[in-house]
Amino acid sequence: MRKLLAGMLAAVLIFSLAACGGSPSSDKAADTANDASQTSVPSEDLPASDGRTEDAPAQTEEDGQASDGRTADASAQTEEDGQAMGEENMPGAEETSEPAPEPEQSQMFVPNEDLQIVAAFVYENDTYAVVENTGSQAILNYRIAYINFDKNGFVASRDRNGYGKGKHDTANIMPGEKQISSWYGADGEYVVAAVIGVDYADGTSWDAKSMQIDRWAEETGKAFSLETHKAGLDSMKEAGALAETNEYAVLSDFGLKQDNQFSSNRDFQFSVENTSDQGILSLKLFVLQFDENGFPVSVSPYDTYCKNGRQTGGTVNLAAGSSDSYTDDLFAQSSTTQVKAILSYIEFQDGTEWNNPYLYEWILSNSNTYES
Repeated sequence: MRKLLAGMLAAVLIFSLAACGGSPSSDKAADTANDASQTSVPSEDLPASDGRTEDAPAQTEEDGQASDGRTADASAQTEEDGQAMGEENMPGAEETSEPAPEPEQSQMFVPNEDLQIVAAFVYENDTYAVVENTGSQAILNYRIAYINFDKNGFVASRDRNGYGKGKHDTANIMPGEKQISSWYGADGEYVVAAVIGVDYADGTSWDAKSMQIDRWAEETGKAFSLETHKAGLDSMKEAGALAETNEYAVLSDFGLKQDNQFSSNRDFQFSVENTSDQGILSLKLFVLQFDENGFPVSVSPYDTYCKNGRQTGGTVNLAAGSSDSYTDDLFAQSSTTQVKAILSYIEFQDGTEWNNPYLYEWILSNSNTYES
């Protein structure tokens, strides 16, 4: 009986254990299987896993797009930076931000070929310049720059750039002609000038650049010397000598005569021979006056271009091949004892005119001292 009861209890115990899920070793095995199922990669056959898998790549793709956008921006910025750096390193790139410096050659002042400065001088605190049209067409207007120097040869111009400017409108200088102009307010005793602008009859113009004019002024100021300047004036004597003769008329027997008892001024007498092939209607002379010591005598208020220079003349009606004598009463100052004279202008019967091409050179090279 006892044995029977023990057998029945053992069977009940075994049955109870089976109903509760097995033995502890079986539980451990189940736990291991569950862990393995949690750590394994979900199969594509699992709907929930498929949804999570699609969401994750989509988010990743969006993140990638955002990342690509940032990368593109960064690349673009890097490209722009690289382009900017490349432009900065490229030759001539500075032209996009700052003008490149002018080549040395373009800064050099090159004088105009058609209008030349024959002479420049200071008289009665004014600046004078004699220009000559050496080109092939008429020049309507021109502009000059000039530098004044004091008696010691130092720059005396008080202008901001160290030089002054002047212009002559409606100059209308024909080819081969010379013309003299003046500008007020000379700062010194000597002057050097340069043509910086020309307007031609055909409507074209030529102008020097500002930097070229500045360069000219700087170099001229440094190179100026009284000896060189005076030597230049002396070199005009050869050209001045050419003013004393021409092919149209001969001036002779000019001098002074005291005839008027009521005035100390003296008469000026001269003779002219017409050596041209047509009649001369009128003519002009330019006369320089000196005292007994050979110093200039002021003829103010009739002075022209120099203190002792004055013009005379008028209608002569002199036939071709003939000659005659003329007198200008009370022409000379009382202290004048010596004179120099040349023919400066002739008007012919056919209406043509002649202007002495070396008048200004003659004045500048003869006005200071009398030399026989």
